[in-house]
Amino acid sequence: MFAEENGLHGDPRIKAISDAIRVVPHFPKPGIMFQDITTLLLDQKAFKYTVDIFVDRYRDKKISVVAGVEARGFIFGPPIALAIGAKFVPLRKPKKLPGEVICESYVLEYGTDCLEMHVGAVQPGESVLIVDDLVATGGTLSAAIRLLERVGAEVVECACVIGLPQVKGNWRLNGVPLYVLVEPRLTDLLVRDVEENIIGKAFGVLELWGEMEFVYLLGTLEVLKHHLSFSEVLVLWGDGGIGVIVRVFFGVIRDFTRWKISFMGAFCRWIHYFNWIQKLDYEYMV
Repeated sequence: MFAEENGLHGDPRIKAISDAIRVVPHFPKPGIMFQDITTLLLDQKAFKYTVDIFVDRYRDKKISVVAGVEARGFIFGPPIALAIGAKFVPLRKPKKLPGEVICESYVLEYGTDCLEMHVGAVQPGESVLIVDDLVATGGTLSAAIRLLERVGAEVVECACVIGLPQVKGNWRLNGVPLYVLVEPRLTDLLVRDVEENIIGKAFGVLELWGEMEFVYLLGTLEVLKHHLSFSEVLVLWGDGGIGVIVRVFFGVIRDFTRWKISFMGAFCRWIHYFNWIQKLDYEYMV
């Protein structure tokens, strides 16, 4: 679950953590909005807030092992382990650990990868917290759970700083609870990219009728049935088309292309998730 849904709604620490994370568009490849936590580490207060929230949650859960997933789990895991009186165990990529290892494979989009752990690092019956910076599909965390359960450990929970919208409603991985602090941030650049490119592609050609006051947009914007905030807008590019995960915020003035257009929410007549927006009226502002 997200921290705000579990007693921290309105907690200023959550906003401070979110604001401290930098978004790097199109890294490491086009279409990826990279959530850079290095800027969070530069902000001493936000970094401390991150660790403190996790420590408050797990201090009394009798956790004996904090397992960090390579690589950014190594950043947040050790201070949490020290604060709650647990040992830290790194879960590493192949051929990084010098001793005898046990490994667990998992499937990637193109190929496979695996996590490795030193044999004997975790004993049967120990209670484990798995820590990473971000959860998307949950594939890596699921492999970490399987790896630890193979040696007889009990995985209490998985904890991540950032969780993508895909994990909403799916707060268990292999039966293990998932706890997330914040959702991904977007940059103004991405917002403009969505408005300039996606609106044009989804609706077709935006027609400007000279100096007329209104521009009619007739088209088909597919809106998936997810209750997302505007900060969760994601663009999924694919061959032959695009998918857009959007929740439209009306009444908010946005700039796109060379024109200023204000969304007029009062004129939005039919919004059905998994259906077409049948009609939208926009005010053309000269």
